[in-house]
Amino acid sequence: MTVAPERADAASSVRSKGAWAIVGATFVMLAFNTGFGFYALGAFNRGYIDSVGMSVSATSAGATIFLLAGGVAGLVVARLMKQVGIRWLLLTGTVASAGCLAMLGTVTQVWQMWAIFLVFGLVSAGYSMIPTSAMVLGEFSEESVARPMAVMATGFSVGGAVLAPIITAVVLNYGIATAGIAMALTLLIVMVPLSIAATRHAPRIGSASEVAATVEKATGKVQHGSGGWPFFGVCIAYSLLLITQVSVVIHLLTLATERGIGGAAITLSLFASMAFVGRLIGLAIMPRFTLRSLSVVMAGLQVLALCILAFTPDLVWLAIGAALMGLPSGNNQVFMPLWLLNLFGAARYPTVFARSNLITGFSVALGPLMVGVVHEGAQNYQIPFLMLAAAAIAAGVMIATLPRKGAVDHEMS
Repeated sequence: MTVAPERADAASSVRSKGAWAIVGATFVMLAFNTGFGFYALGAFNRGYIDSVGMSVSATSAGATIFLLAGGVAGLVVARLMKQVGIRWLLLTGTVASAGCLAMLGTVTQVWQMWAIFLVFGLVSAGYSMIPTSAMVLGEFSEESVARPMAVMATGFSVGGAVLAPIITAVVLNYGIATAGIAMALTLLIVMVPLSIAATRHAPRIGSASEVAATVEKATGKVQHGSGGWPFFGVCIAYSLLLITQVSVVIHLLTLATERGIGGAAITLSLFASMAFVGRLIGLAIMPRFTLRSLSVVMAGLQVLALCILAFTPDLVWLAIGAALMGLPSGNNQVFMPLWLLNLFGAARYPTVFARSNLITGFSVALGPLMVGVVHEGAQNYQIPFLMLAAAAIAAGVMIATLPRKGAVDHEMS
């Protein structure tokens, strides 16, 4: 399976002059979605451990609740796109998320943190990969959607590389209350006008079913059922890979603190920065290698990184492990959607991705909690991180066994 380059006449295949502007807008949306959400969870947890005295397992459960909520909300978002349109989802998700962020500093009990994380996970799905990918699919019909989708999804990594270090610094230096209010205001100032501008043609891109029908007619892609080993193989493999990524982000600062490693906040920034670098490398080499081979290599890098982090004695090795872990993380967030596009075609993508997002969301959400519980029992991070390395090995094997023909019977054009 090859991720083919765009055709020379790509300019004629876009549906509007502002197609790449939509890609840019969704890029920013995903940067805020992950930068203020997934990548910020580690800083939030460290802040609650230091200021409120919560345990590692309690804060890990909060991250699990956030991720579970996002997975469940994905299916709801996919359905609501057909009924209320994307603009409503973007604006509602933004405003509600800002409210959750503003309340971070009011937490004094564990249940309060869990409640905020539950609502935050639900509402932030309103500007997640599901609605943004539908927007991009609505703009690109005749050409391959692989490159626009890959560029859009790079926002995941940029959110971690640019926003997460700032959030971590503010939380550690000024407290979680100040960080939450600043994040809430920033989210409103940036996302509200961006969402309105990006959906100015809301009737055209507001219905996921209309987007799917248009893309199917334009691309002529053959559709497949969303079951069987190909679908669940992708879901399970990338659940395991994403579990390792999420767990590292959530527990990296605490691991460093326990081992007396100073200056560890920079390693989280390094992780996110290398995710961005890895994504750029991935964009450059995608036309030359198969999606399968790239995916297996990414899994191998995660195994190596996790083994280093399990035994790291100092800041140098912590930084090396974080950097190696970051390289594949940006690509994995893109490769799973590309696998689904290859398997099921662009027309079915919004629904299929929502289903896969629910499965991976449930699975990934268990990662931080599992690491926290095992850590509590073992009193160290070696055992849980080696367990994560084993999970990454299993993921690589699963990806290697995905079918070359049958369900995957067409190249991405």
